[in-house]
Formats: sequence, structure tokens, C-alpha cells
Amino acid sequence: MPANPSSVIYPADACYWQQVLDQQPSQANPISSARTHDVAIIGGGFSGLWTAYYLKKRAADLSVAVFEAYHCGFGASGRNGGWLMGNLAGEHHWMPSLALPEQDSARRLITGIVDEIKNVCATEDINCDLAHGGTLYIAARYPEQEVTQRSMLQELHDCGYREDDYRWLSPSEMQQQVHVAPCYGGVFTPHTAAIHPGKLVQGLLDTVKNLGVDIHDFSPVERVSDRSIVVRGQPIAADIIVNATEAYDPFQPNHRPYNLPLQSQIASTVPLSESQWQQIGIAKRQTFAEASKLVTYAQRTADNRLVFGTRGNYRFGGHPSPQFQLAPQGQHDIRSLIGSLFPSLRDVEFSHTWTGSLGLAKSDTPYSIFDPHSGQGWLGGYGGEGVGATNLMARTLVDQIFHESTERTQAPWAKQGTPRQILRRWEPEPLRWIGYKSIRWLLQHEEQACENRNTSEWYRRLISRIAEFINKTFL
Repeated sequence: MPANPSSVIYPADACYWQQVLDQQPSQANPISSARTHDVAIIGGGFSGLWTAYYLKKRAADLSVAVFEAYHCGFGASGRNGGWLMGNLAGEHHWMPSLALPEQDSARRLITGIVDEIKNVCATEDINCDLAHGGTLYIAARYPEQEVTQRSMLQELHDCGYREDDYRWLSPSEMQQQVHVAPCYGGVFTPHTAAIHPGKLVQGLLDTVKNLGVDIHDFSPVERVSDRSIVVRGQPIAADIIVNATEAYDPFQPNHRPYNLPLQSQIASTVPLSESQWQQIGIAKRQTFAEASKLVTYAQRTADNRLVFGTRGNYRFGGHPSPQFQLAPQGQHDIRSLIGSLFPSLRDVEFSHTWTGSLGLAKSDTPYSIFDPHSGQGWLGGYGGEGVGATNLMARTLVDQIFHESTERTQAPWAKQGTPRQILRRWEPEPLRWIGYKSIRWLLQHEEQACENRNTSEWYRRLISRIAEFINKTFL
């Protein structure tokens, strides 16, 4: 997290999810340089909290401490779209090349994420407004979206997923669930649930505290070395150090080349009336997205708000944004997209608008890395899908820490070594900034060209294919 929390511009009421979080400094566990921990975890988001949870469940007598620069859930874990997904970003890159037994194992682990988190919530009495309604990937607004969604479905089937995992819905089948027009069909998967991420963070935080985990919020880690960290000028020894900062890795210079922090843009409406929801659909709180290359995602909350997000921008130098209030242009972009999909909501009132940072690994693939020589572990690369992926990566890392051979440690995302040895580096500045800005401009141009029905059909197809290639190759 940010090395200097006081530098963060953070309106307390900007993010709808954050209001339930304990944002006050913890006084229960003052830092003592005299104490040695078995495991020190840097970062109090889902990666860090899930790792702490499974460590203590595996060995209750372990001394585990979490060090968070602001409050737990401050970063991406408390600022996402609330999608709990049973899939991993970028799996289409590596899944088809696996031998069938390894492919079956990986798919089973990935699709099992939702049930695992549901079971933990039931066991630990965590209420996070979880609704397991699946996801609708809609082809809407312009016909080129149907090509994109059918291509995605084919890629998933190439990974070995079956019809009961991902299946095509005709326009009429899709419109029975979400009322968009025009609609060209789309893909349904049951492997997603809608949640309130702030409530999940707070529930996990309370749970790990009860298990005996020391939580040190407002405690930025200033330096990391083998078997020790420095917090508030104090060296703290630890046999194992877990780096769980992901999108905030750039605050640790040695990690900066490996995670590209992108900004998300999200808005929450005021609670909508039942008649408004009848015009929209989503009766079972299915999450839904359409095939814009700019990435859209939405859910119906337990208190009947529409939370709608898109991918935002990239800041020069790869630094996460310290500004969490969504700018007027971002609000305009989201309002336009909502209005295009649901004309009755064109003038809907927003109660909250916010931004957040997500980490994108080169080739868009999450990872769990452990180096037994230094005792350090790393989690990240979630590509904006970390609500679920953090759980699977944390379970994998705990297996690695205990030197156990399991299905998870044999999976493609489990690596041994260091990020420098394993991860691909992003291009140096200014190439990263120029590249992302250029790609984003192209994707915006594709969006405008395809939605404008006066654009010739051959040009729409051409620009859509170019954008599809660029999106898959570089993002």
C-alpha cells in the first residue's frame, strides 16, 4: 500500500463498499521489534487476509501478522465490482496446452473457488450479501459484440469447459434474464456470485483476528529483506514474508516492472424501485457484462442498487492513483453506457462514484510464487478478477509454505523462485504509457465506430478485428 498514507486523497464516502469497513487505526497490537513472527504478511486486502486465514487454519500456533499501510480493504479488495468469479484471468493462454489430467485438475480448482468461499462464509458466519446467480456475458448495442462473445465461448471450450460451465444463450433466452435491446445473445456461466466486497473484507478481518492473527493497520512496510521487514523504523524478524500488495507493488521498487497498475471506474446508483428492476431484469442478482473492449461489469446489490464499472486509465510511471473520487468524465462515460443498455436509466442518480487500482501481470495470468531460500512469497496478477482468484492463490501459497505437494502446487500458477526469475517484465517508461494510451485510444475508436450505424460495415469489422487482436495480445 502507499508508503505515505497521509498523501492519499480519500473522501470517506466516495466508495459504496468502503462504508462498512473499520477505518480506524488498531491499537490492540502495537509493533514490537523484540518479537519474531513465523509469517509476516504485507498487505491487508483479500490476498493477505486469505493467506492469514488458511495459515492459522493449518497451524493454529503459528505467529502470523498482517501489516497494512492504511486500513484493511483500502485497495482493490474494497473498490471492485463485487464479482466473485470461478475463473482466472488469462487462463485461455495456457489451459489448452495442458495434458488432459492437468487440465481437468486446473478447471476443477478454478471453478471450485465460489463454493470454497461460500463454505468459509457459512463456517465463519460471514454475511457478505452473496448471491450465486451466475454471470451473463451479453452481446448488445452492436452486432460485432456477438463475434466477440462467440470467440470467448470457443476459447473457453478449447480450455475443456463444457456446456454446463459456459453455454450460449439465444437473444430471446438472454432477454428473459436481462432486458437489453438490441440483444444478439451471449454466454451464461454459473461460476460467479455477486457479493458485497467490503463486508467480505470485514468478515475475514474479524475472523482472522479471532484466530489470533496480529493486525497492524496504518503501518506501511518501509523495507523488505530476507527474513525481516522494517515498519515505522523498526526491524521485525519473520521466517516467512508474504508480499500481498498486488496493484500496489510499485511502492516496492523491486516489484515495479512486474505489475501494471490500471485504474477502474465504478459508480453505484441510488436504490432502484421494483418497477425499475422489472424493466432491467436481473431478478436473481446475476452479474452481467457486455462485450465492450473497454471492459464493463455490473451487479444488482442486496439493497437494489446498480453497481456499474469500466476499466479506466494508466498513470505514467506505473503508480496507483492516490485520488479515489471518479472524475466527471468517468462519471459521464459510465452514465452513457448505462443509458445505452437501459434507456430508462439514462438520467439515474449516482449515490457513489469511485476509482481503484488493479494489477495486470504481463500475459494476464495470476501467480503464487514462493522462494524457499529467502522465505518470501508473492501473490498477484489478478487482472481485475481478484475477488475469487486471491482465495485460490492464497491456498496455493500456504501449501507451498508448508512444502506440501498438492493439486494446487502442481498447477500452472504455482511457481518456485522469485518474480525476477519467473515473471515477464513490462516495457520501461515511456513505452508503457505510450502503449497503453495508444491501445485505449484504439479501443475507444472501435467502440464509437461500431456503435455508429452510419459507419460502413467493412470498416466496423476491420476495426473490431484489430481491436480484438490488440486486446488479447497486449491486455
